[in-house]
Amino acid sequence: MPARARAQTLLVRLAILAALLGGVVLHGLVAIHGEVARFEHRSERLALLLGAVTHRALDTADALRTAAEAGLADPGPRALDRLRLLGPVPDQDGYGLVGLAPPARPEARLNLTGEGVLEDDPALHRELAMALALEPAFRWVRRAYPQTPWVYYISARGFMSLYPYLPFDRLFMSEAIHDFELYAKGLPARNPHRRPYVSEVYLDAAGRGPMVTFGAPVYGEGRFHGIVGFDLTLDRIGAYLGPEQGSGDRVYVVDMTGRVIAAAGPETGGYPASLAESRPALFALARAYQGVTKMFDGARVHSVQLDGVPWLMVHERANWRIYRYALLATLPLVLFLCVLLGAITIFVRERQRQRNRESERSLRRFRHLLDCSTDMIAVVDPRTARYLDANQTFCDFVGRSAPEILERRVTDLGGALGSTARWTRVLERVRRDGRLTFELDGQLADGRSFEVEVNAHHASTEGEEYIVTVIRDISERKRAETERARLQRALQQAQKLEAIGQLTSGIAHDFNNTLASIQWVAELARRQFGAQEPRLDAQLEQVMAAVNGARALVRQLLVCSRGERSESARPLLLVPKLREILSMLRSVLPATLEIVTEWPARSPTVTVDPIHLQQLLMNLCINARDAMQGVGRISVGVRLRHLEQAECAICHEQVRGGWACIRVSDSGPGIAPSVRDQIFEPFFTTKRLGEGAGMGLAVVSGIMRTYGGHVLIDTAPGGGACFDILLPPSAEVEPRSTPEPTSAERAEPVDIEGLRVLLVEDEPVILHHLKETLIGAGARVEACADAATALARFEQDEGGFELLISDQMMPGMSGLELVRRIRRNDTGIAVLMLTGDGCAIKQADLVRLRIAEVLLKPVTWDELAAAIARALSR
Repeated sequence: MPARARAQTLLVRLAILAALLGGVVLHGLVAIHGEVARFEHRSERLALLLGAVTHRALDTADALRTAAEAGLADPGPRALDRLRLLGPVPDQDGYGLVGLAPPARPEARLNLTGEGVLEDDPALHRELAMALALEPAFRWVRRAYPQTPWVYYISARGFMSLYPYLPFDRLFMSEAIHDFELYAKGLPARNPHRRPYVSEVYLDAAGRGPMVTFGAPVYGEGRFHGIVGFDLTLDRIGAYLGPEQGSGDRVYVVDMTGRVIAAAGPETGGYPASLAESRPALFALARAYQGVTKMFDGARVHSVQLDGVPWLMVHERANWRIYRYALLATLPLVLFLCVLLGAITIFVRERQRQRNRESERSLRRFRHLLDCSTDMIAVVDPRTARYLDANQTFCDFVGRSAPEILERRVTDLGGALGSTARWTRVLERVRRDGRLTFELDGQLADGRSFEVEVNAHHASTEGEEYIVTVIRDISERKRAETERARLQRALQQAQKLEAIGQLTSGIAHDFNNTLASIQWVAELARRQFGAQEPRLDAQLEQVMAAVNGARALVRQLLVCSRGERSESARPLLLVPKLREILSMLRSVLPATLEIVTEWPARSPTVTVDPIHLQQLLMNLCINARDAMQGVGRISVGVRLRHLEQAECAICHEQVRGGWACIRVSDSGPGIAPSVRDQIFEPFFTTKRLGEGAGMGLAVVSGIMRTYGGHVLIDTAPGGGACFDILLPPSAEVEPRSTPEPTSAERAEPVDIEGLRVLLVEDEPVILHHLKETLIGAGARVEACADAATALARFEQDEGGFELLISDQMMPGMSGLELVRRIRRNDTGIAVLMLTGDGCAIKQADLVRLRIAEVLLKPVTWDELAAAIARALSR
């Protein structure tokens, strides 16, 4: 039996050895196949790289051709002016750019030479101007290809422009240049499809070595004018083969005649003159089997036709290199199998010993599993309340070592279970129900606060009772709940602003109509009786002032409720504009207030309406003045801020990223925490009755929502208040301001004598007084109380009206719909729209329906007259 057992063991070992040897051989074959596949992949990748290089060069030549053809169509006055610099070249039979001294560096400019006499031909002059205007394009090509010797334009009319500069004695235009391959390949006979091309390899006359030209024919008005192109040395093309130099592969780039354009790899020794001559069999195989790997002369050969150019890439790798790689790839496996066999032998000998240690390793693994858990796990003796075991996470959380934990009771570590009575009640529930989940908070011995969720399980083994507790830190969850509450506040704030906006819009419409009625009656009375009754004129002036104040209040309501972007918004440099606003505010603020400014060296730019920017700073400074009761310090500064996380005081959204920040702070009493969430609500104020309307910060809120900005507040009782106004920075440049019209220009009266006006207004008082005012100014007015009547009247007298003044919000048909129907039949009538609620009419509708302006009620006669003048002037 022992001999038989040994024989069986030997047979098993031989079978294992045969299987391992078979695996080694298979692995070697797979390694050879993989190396061949990688060789083919490198070939394809290199072909793609070279194809991309040639495509880029051809695209560059095509871009040069586009620039030249555009210059032929319109060379520009500057280029035409440079023609005066052309003249006869001494000691040469031709003309050139003699009006400029030779540059100190050739890269400074191009040179132009032509054979014969410069003819007075406009077409020739336009082509010469184009050739001179190509200098920026030539510079661009030279930057893209720093190693290119020359970029040039060769004209069929016997001249050429060349960059960088070459003196006349080194290169001058001659008829022989037209016989060069680089020019002849662009001629219509050889390039009927007018495509960019690459020339054959030639030797540069200036001694730069072998090179090729990437060129493109230039046509204008269907006629061939010449070619544009640039040279690339073969060294430049060969540089793209540099990564293959250390791979052991040989790579050739050849044209279809076998001439070598570039080569890399061992034993290439530079550029052989021709692959067809030095290795004709290899060249024939490469041409015959493109895209396929073939065995040839102890090597594998893979050839690829490059896309876009008549070039062939031949990639060759010696077989011994492939086999060496397979051997090296298989050697680790052989070593591994040898080690494995030794390990198996050792394993068999040590099997019994391993069994004895298995239980110990299992315990260590389980211990490691417990310690790696992100939850805290502890085992408690229910009789003594002592800890029997705890994982590392629990020890780290409590801040004590495992031996220290095992010496303590549950009641010793603080928290809600710090009392014996509470622990007893929890233990009773765990024993009764088998498990219990509850939340626990408190403070550890080192002063750290904690919030945890405890899952307690009752268990017993061999009569021994114990409690297993799984404890999870829920601080993050609590923070998430806090964040959810913040988002709820933000949603409530948005809903509140939406409701205020809808209410404000409805109130503004009716209130502005009422104000308009009062205003027109007052204006009409002043014009009729004010001159004869000074006291009545003064009283009516007070009525007008009250109307203007109410109108401004309504417009503030609309700004703080709608948050619509103003059409006057434009890029502004913050610092100069804020300086201008502060200089105006100094006359409003008392001398007992100190204004401190802090400006950056470079002012950020934001896109905002200057009026809105003025309202922002004015409202914040006036609030600061009132909070300090006119005595203290106001600081105004500008800077760029990058925020990782902050909460907007208006919308309660998280604010991150870069912002242009306007900081306004004061030395006042600060803002009480109880009112911080209300300060941006309309009509909310902490001032006494009659001292404020509560609209200042509400307007700030509306403006910030208009431009997607945010407000951060830093305040403490007695520590002042700091407002950070965050606006998105703009990359645009502030446009130059246009001069304001003079007072004489603004005051110029409008002549509407005999003007046919169609007036549409559903408010009877406004309709009456508008009609009377327009008639008093000499207009012929047709007044209608609704849009349907106005449309019918217009259709009866089509073409008779010159101006339409219509209210927007009317029962039955809106003013916008009335204009839309009128425009179907009439294109010449000027249109002004009136609105009582500032409702947003899309800019696209204003342009499409050719509405001159939209005026917000109440509107004064001066404003209406100016708007009529502008509308008629269009």
